[in-house]
Amino acid sequence: MSSQPTEIPETEETLPILESQQADLEQHEAQLVLQLGEIRAKLASVRAKVADSRNVNRNASIYSLPAETLADIFEAGRQLPLNDRDIPFPVLVSHVSRRFRSIAINESTLWTDIYTSPSLSSMDWLDIRLKRSEACLLDLRIKFLHDDEDDEDDDFDVRSLLDRILPHHKRLRRLSIRSPESARMYSLLSAFSDINAPSLESIQIYLVYHFDEDYRPMRVFSGGAPLLTSIRLHRWSLGALQAPLDAVTTFRLDMPCRPVPFNDFCEAIHGMPHLENLILSADAVAYDGQPSIEIMSLISLDVAFQSSPPSGLEPSALVTPALESLTLRHANKDRLSAFVHLLRGSSSLLRYPALHTLEVDSWATNPMRNEDVVGLMTGLPNIRHIAFKSAPSGIFYRLCTDTSADPLWPRLETITLDEIGDDAASLLCLMVSHRASLGAPKLQLKSSMDDVPEDTMEWLRERVDIIEKLDDPDDSDRSWW
Repeated sequence: MSSQPTEIPETEETLPILESQQADLEQHEAQLVLQLGEIRAKLASVRAKVADSRNVNRNASIYSLPAETLADIFEAGRQLPLNDRDIPFPVLVSHVSRRFRSIAINESTLWTDIYTSPSLSSMDWLDIRLKRSEACLLDLRIKFLHDDEDDEDDDFDVRSLLDRILPHHKRLRRLSIRSPESARMYSLLSAFSDINAPSLESIQIYLVYHFDEDYRPMRVFSGGAPLLTSIRLHRWSLGALQAPLDAVTTFRLDMPCRPVPFNDFCEAIHGMPHLENLILSADAVAYDGQPSIEIMSLISLDVAFQSSPPSGLEPSALVTPALESLTLRHANKDRLSAFVHLLRGSSSLLRYPALHTLEVDSWATNPMRNEDVVGLMTGLPNIRHIAFKSAPSGIFYRLCTDTSADPLWPRLETITLDEIGDDAASLLCLMVSHRASLGAPKLQLKSSMDDVPEDTMEWLRERVDIIEKLDDPDDSDRSWW
């Protein structure tokens, strides 16, 4: 093509010719711009590879690791505890090097844990995770950040969030929602009313403040959730979430604003024929001596007592012959005495014949009476594992002095303590020596040993399997989100 336009005589046909030339030149310009864009993209890619080659120490051992090994390392790192202010692990590793970034971006399982809120600022990040996770199952955590009830922008953000999430309903594995008040919770849950969630395993509903007065039942996942095995409700009424319960094995009910009537509680429990783990606040259920409920499948029971004087659900209201593990939280002397009285009962049969694990977290401030200590140990003869916040001196003393033909807790294997001091350690040494003289098996001790003298530690190490107990991962509300 000539670089100079042809001279055109000044005639009435000049304009059409010029317009034709203009169109040709514009088309040629567009082709050149496209070619220039392609060249620039290739140049940027080559420059990046040159920089990568110059800046990477190819002799470093980590550079020689196969991509599959790095992907496994990244996957393990994804399981690390994370709070709201931490940089998500996949993002963190993708900033180490271009190779790390390439592997991280293409490892779909790294992007399945999605933490989001109904705000426009988080939508781009949500889109990225949904795309990079490909067909993997999703663990979705939604958190409302404030409690403005009449915020139209917030309503728009909720709709925008749902527009992105709902098309992936078949990929949902875990769903956690945290809200400062119930109106927003209802608006979000209503979108899941008729949804089919074939992969959903867990629902967690967390209300920051007490439940509002506009309580009403809300049916969710009525299209089916055959794998739903875990439900946790915090300050959310049991009757306000009507979900498929057939497959539920773990149910947790924390601090609802109003106690659930015992009959409603029984109805819900009867709807969980495979329930194995029950965790609840005693005050969550209004119990006034009604006939007890049988939960034949229950293996683990964790009860937190909140009020004083005693009120709410008592262990006596639950008949659980298959129970293997029992945790009593914040139980004062009266609660513990009532529990021991339950163990003695009016029958010669054991209340909990299969129980082998006992945890009591209030021993330090509310030590049991001596007669209750004996009643506890004789009423639960098959204990193998005990856990306390601090050393249960009454139990240790009984195990030190027991000379009966039928010794107390002969199968005891593990003692777990949050801490153990010098005095308790001395008593523990006496107990270990006495049990050894009876031919009892070697104990395992899990505890923080910071306050135990070194000579005592040396003595214990020779006779007890000691596991230094670190702080457990925070099981508070923060660990959910």
